[in-house]
Amino acid sequence: MSIVSSAPSRFTLLAVACIVAWGAIGSLACSSSDPAPARVCTPGNNVFCRCVDRTEGTKLCNDTGTGFATSCRLGTNLPCPEAPADPPAPPPNQEEVAAACDGYTRSVCANFQRCAPFILESSWGDVDLCARRVRALCINRFTGEGSRTTPADVTACAKDALSSSCVDFLEGVEPASCRQHPGERENGKACGSNAQCQTFGCGHVGDADCGVCRPLGAENDDCSDKRCAQGLSCVLSKCTKLGRAGEACKGSNDCAGDLVCNGTQCVAPLAAGATCDPARDLCGSLSGLTCDGATKRCVRFKVAASGSPCGVVNGVITYCASTTTCIGGSCVPVATDGAACNDTTGPECLPPANCVAGKCALPSVAACQ
Repeated sequence: MSIVSSAPSRFTLLAVACIVAWGAIGSLACSSSDPAPARVCTPGNNVFCRCVDRTEGTKLCNDTGTGFATSCRLGTNLPCPEAPADPPAPPPNQEEVAAACDGYTRSVCANFQRCAPFILESSWGDVDLCARRVRALCINRFTGEGSRTTPADVTACAKDALSSSCVDFLEGVEPASCRQHPGERENGKACGSNAQCQTFGCGHVGDADCGVCRPLGAENDDCSDKRCAQGLSCVLSKCTKLGRAGEACKGSNDCAGDLVCNGTQCVAPLAAGATCDPARDLCGSLSGLTCDGATKRCVRFKVAASGSPCGVVNGVITYCASTTTCIGGSCVPVATDGAACNDTTGPECLPPANCVAGKCALPSVAACQ
């Protein structure tokens, strides 16, 4: 599974929390001749386009940036009739934005509760705190310059996301309704949100707020600074197609979402109380389960309160309760927004905040120009 390499850690939880989940003008010629044609794209770039059936394609910008050398295509050679360009989106009504994001964040957090309850419990404790924290990521969809996302888009996305399979949710495979209106920014332009980019692909490095619009990575592409295409996951900096139920595997890191590898194929994890083999733990770690070596049954991870020992305690892996993190063998409170932080020595920030210049800060697109 791609979410965790063994049992969940706060670093993987932070990564999962961030699943949610979106031309220059030529100058006038110095003579009395007609104005130079306006540039509409960067020469040589493949620019996002949408076919009339709403599938996503690309077209090649010409050598001067004033038009396109190819029509809209699927892949490398298959032309498709292009849908008319979306009109500029009017500024969203703030009340509608607030209502849409309330629904969206509750949908995301409900999916964590349904598909990865231990992530929800360890990161935030409950759906209410999860929704309050993840809401900032939703607001970024609207506030980024170049975003065409509307409140109606987000409302539809939230509704459809509740019907996603857990594997799709955990791998970040979005329903089509979540990708209705691509952004205005072409590849190479600064971005803070996927919704600003024509490709829906804002490539970030690490926890940086700002990235660059990039093409979505194909299988085996490097993904250290860009998103992978739908259906692929970034594993060890390579876009990788992980196994679905029944597909071949060698280890659980070969399987998508919450699936585990039984040695030959990806299967659903074992439930609480099921008989298990400690040598091949198939218990659902995203549900907070591990195989007990004594009873050979799937049991809950041990979770400690603030101030209690954590890590390996009396031979048992022990995690910290929500809003705390394990520092120096003891559970300590996470830092609040604006408070001092240190990702190495602690304290860490409450997801989805990042430690920026020694202070906890929620992601923001405001500076991504």
